Amino acid sequence: MRIDILTLFPDLCDAYLNESIIGRARAKGVAAFHCHNIRDYSDSPQARVDDAPFGGGTGMIMQVQPILAAHEAVCAGAGTRGHVIYMSPQGKPLTQGRVRELAELEHIEILCGHYEGVDERVLELMVDEEISVGDFVVTGGELPALMLVDAITRLLPGTLRNEDAYSLESHYNGLLEHPQYTRPWDWDGHTPPEVLRSGHHANIVRWQRDQSLLRTQDKRPDLLAHAGLSPRERKLLTGAELWDIYDENCVRTGLIQLRDEKIRHGHYHLTVDAWVLRPDGRFLITQRAPEKIAAGQWECTGGSVLYGEDSLEGALRELREETGLVLKPENGHCVISQRRDECRDFKDVWLFRQDFSLADVVLQPGETCDARAVTPEEIRAMLADGTFVNIEYFEELMALM
Repeated sequence: MRIDILTLFPDLCDAYLNESIIGRARAKGVAAFHCHNIRDYSDSPQARVDDAPFGGGTGMIMQVQPILAAHEAVCAGAGTRGHVIYMSPQGKPLTQGRVRELAELEHIEILCGHYEGVDERVLELMVDEEISVGDFVVTGGELPALMLVDAITRLLPGTLRNEDAYSLESHYNGLLEHPQYTRPWDWDGHTPPEVLRSGHHANIVRWQRDQSLLRTQDKRPDLLAHAGLSPRERKLLTGAELWDIYDENCVRTGLIQLRDEKIRHGHYHLTVDAWVLRPDGRFLITQRAPEKIAAGQWECTGGSVLYGEDSLEGALRELREETGLVLKPENGHCVISQRRDECRDFKDVWLFRQDFSLADVVLQPGETCDARAVTPEEIRAMLADGTFVNIEYFEELMALM
């Protein structure tokens, strides 16, 4: 590919184009860059390239003659007319898709404006396309032009070592890139997701894709309209209940589990039971709503810990959602932790010692339909007659109190 840049500051452009990855591509002949000083083509004795605008106004306008003369010289030297781009805040916003299209061309000519812009007749007579790099104004077109050249050149075969170097990046596939990490693994207690050192390629690819989708939804949701989402990915982004996946040692892997997906062998999710104990020795229990499995049975508050939560956060949220009670984190302690292979989960049992009134309880529609404050003896009796959801750890909990 040949790229010609028409500019008032060719040395500035050459300095950038001779450095780093783009400089190496230039040295290898992947692309040929030619920076032309528009001033050299002026027919004015003073090499003038600008003048005041007709009709008045601030600033100066770049003239037709030197720009067209430079363009004609480029065409003669190249033996062909390239696709002419004018870097302008009035142009269409540059996208990765357009960069890919431009990278397929053999010859591009880029015009860098300056001062207040160029004479309109330049656009009419030689410019094929106007491109903007954003809704802001800079003093000249050189920096936007270099951004465009950089974006194009890195897609050319031979610039980067392999296609993955750019095909996984933000915008290339219409999404933002997933988070990236490097050594050291542990920085002051902050570690990357465990999946990244698992050696499990499929899980790593899944993590990268999920994170790319979630990051795009958070930062650039407009890009998702053309992302080609699978049914699972649409659920991921549209309010489905998401869980973190843990390994057999209860280490968070970084993988995401949808609630309605089957949990794979060796994967676990985190669940909590949250018991609230009043100073009078009575526990808060709730009755399962009619539309729930095991409808009508009594239980403590509990459920699955959501993606991004820790165990305590999950317990506090479940209590807030199902009972309306806002408990103090410092009043809670995780007293039992179990790995349940048959359920493929880790169960954390929390005990909160905090006063409450049944008058303050707000039941969650579709989840709970009644609430009571009961003694341990009453719970034992309910367990015996089957009106309380079966829990195997209750006597262990009592022994820890």
